[in-house]
Amino acid sequence: MGRRAAADSRLGPLAVVLLALILWLPGFASLPVVDRDEARFAQASRQMLEVVTLSPGDRGEFHSGGWTVPRIQDRDRLSKPPLIYWLQAGAGWLATAGDPARDDIWIYRLPSLLAALVLLWLTYRLGRALDGRRTGLLAAVFLALSPIVAWEARQARIDLVLTACIVAAQLCLWRHLSGRGRVGTVPAFWLLTGLGILAKGPVAALVVGATLAALALDRSLWPRLRALRPAIGLPAAAAMSVPWLLAVAARSGSDILTDTAARELVGRFLAPMESHGAPPGTHLILAGGLLWPGSLLLVPAGVLLVRRVKARGTLDASPAGRFLLAWVVPSWIFFELSRTKLPHYTLPLLPAVAIALAAAANRLPRRMSHPLARVGIGAWWGWTLIVLLIPAPLLVAAAGHHLGAAILAGLGVTCTAFVGRELLRSQWRRAVVAAGVGAAVVLPAVLWSLPRWQEPWISQRVLETVRDLDPELDRPLVAIEYQEDSLLFLSRGRWRRLGESDLAAWIEQHPDGLVLAPAASLTPSLVVLARIRGFWYSKGRWAELALAAPRGARPPSAAVPAP
Repeated sequence: MGRRAAADSRLGPLAVVLLALILWLPGFASLPVVDRDEARFAQASRQMLEVVTLSPGDRGEFHSGGWTVPRIQDRDRLSKPPLIYWLQAGAGWLATAGDPARDDIWIYRLPSLLAALVLLWLTYRLGRALDGRRTGLLAAVFLALSPIVAWEARQARIDLVLTACIVAAQLCLWRHLSGRGRVGTVPAFWLLTGLGILAKGPVAALVVGATLAALALDRSLWPRLRALRPAIGLPAAAAMSVPWLLAVAARSGSDILTDTAARELVGRFLAPMESHGAPPGTHLILAGGLLWPGSLLLVPAGVLLVRRVKARGTLDASPAGRFLLAWVVPSWIFFELSRTKLPHYTLPLLPAVAIALAAAANRLPRRMSHPLARVGIGAWWGWTLIVLLIPAPLLVAAAGHHLGAAILAGLGVTCTAFVGRELLRSQWRRAVVAAGVGAAVVLPAVLWSLPRWQEPWISQRVLETVRDLDPELDRPLVAIEYQEDSLLFLSRGRWRRLGESDLAAWIEQHPDGLVLAPAASLTPSLVVLARIRGFWYSKGRWAELALAAPRGARPPSAAVPAP
């Protein structure tokens, strides 16, 4: 029996990992580079990679930051610590055998994919430690099906690496608090917290620190919390970033470092940055879609909680419940109060929410009828309309390329209708199962379809047009207004940014150059060679760009008819 139980405990997480790969890999390599964060991370990591792979004579001004300071072209990128750049550059070095000319965007996504798989395993281990094996497996399945995790797993960004570090630290913390820790549990807790700080600055310290502060409200935990030695551990975790900070200050100046830290830490909390502002409560509303289909259990979990409070007259949560509440509630409040909001900000908290929902699923009765449940059914129908409207254009567009997308879309709609029927019958367990099947069908279909929808990938189409005009890519390139970082990545940093007022001087210096600008803003001194129309998703509007050359420039190598 012992061997069989051990085999089952290994097969469960392995099955979840295989499920995740089936869901996440469609379109992983074919999805074009996404603006803006992914393109910025990937370009800065590529320039780090080139520092190692290029000979000193082949390096230009772009590589003066070395492995210490991330750079995009000749601009320092200090908004994020260096861990993700080191991981992505290392992945590029391994995948290209030291030849950066062979790289592609999917290579820089590998750290996120691996971090997502590690996150599933960690969530399983923590869920099992908190509430048993079934809870751990179900929580990992919820994360595998989650749209936000599936999307971040295919993005060359830092958020899944950060989340994996935080969940690993929280696993060590729970083992210590429950008396199951080993000799290295406490040092590992602070080491993982320090890696999280090295990944995305103070976010890891915020989540872990808020958890410790909330747990400290329970006086019975004080001996265990003191045994963590936070007066030594927290400074030691923060000190892991000190060598990098000193190196940046020595190279770029302490004033730039201080200004960047103030803007990223305080500025994002006090004011919306880059038009990413939203009122408090936004993250709670978004959670319904980001953690789907697990979020379908939010209402029945609330009903179970209300019934428990009525029966006992007090909340009186279990130690595992108090731990999850301490993890989620303080940090969630902070993110809601922050003026700058993006959907992935609450990602480090979603594993705890998934574990709580999985634990509630294991305690659900076959039928649950309650006024709150009826409210949840109405909210579900609203979310269903939103969720269906988002992937519908992608699936319709892809159906023209492949019949399978249309079939999968039909299966997803069928599952959605079945979910609605079971909710009306108060059969929440069946509804969750149907929602999970629908998500497992629609999610890979959408991810596979997305690269085949041409309108959003303006930079990709621009570069293809440039290659038709100039196969050797030896002409100077400049962009006016449309200055997305995907252009820099796709052109290997050759595209330069320029203000409209500086265009005339640039043309005088580069009479054979190519200019990318909005079609409406071209001057008579430029000849339009091609037009590219697409959806500028970073701005949320359609755009018509023109690729032009100065009058009298040498003719292009090939003619590209304007649509």
